[in-house]
Amino acid sequence: MSRSVRAILYSSGLLIYAASFFMVAHLDFVGKPVSGFEAAGMPGVMATILINDLLRRAPFFLRFFEYAAVFAVAFINPIFLMCAVLSPFRPGGRGLLAYRVFVPLMIPFCWIIFHYENYFPRAGHFVWISGMLFVLASGYSINQPGPALAATAAEQLDKLSSEEREKRIPAT
Repeated sequence: MSRSVRAILYSSGLLIYAASFFMVAHLDFVGKPVSGFEAAGMPGVMATILINDLLRRAPFFLRFFEYAAVFAVAFINPIFLMCAVLSPFRPGGRGLLAYRVFVPLMIPFCWIIFHYENYFPRAGHFVWISGMLFVLASGYSINQPGPALAATAAEQLDKLSSEEREKRIPAT
């Protein structure tokens, strides 16, 4: 992909991601629409309530998958935003590459919560996912070197004549 295509994917992904917060993300168990902003804050609140339940020694093992899903979903947006902000500056960083894989793997945990809480996903949820995937797949970099700077030392040496090569590389 060219740099301009990556930039378009990155910026359109961020716009789609931001737009998803203004859409209906899901319907709650009584059919009331829940906006993306409300849905983004819910896992944090639910995680706090679940921690309180654990401290009161509620039976954790009975709802293990729901507890694990709530904690995973609570970290999707912060981890994605960290990745979205840092990836243009260090696109090949080992940690960022791990997060690019880790964030999409956390998305199915939303569906576990939908199942346990009887929520019904709507367009905002899928727009949210597509926006994140656009940004994560773009691999956009602000400081990506141009073709002249990206050439390796071996490529530069191949371009030199044999006399110039001898001048630059001392005989050993």
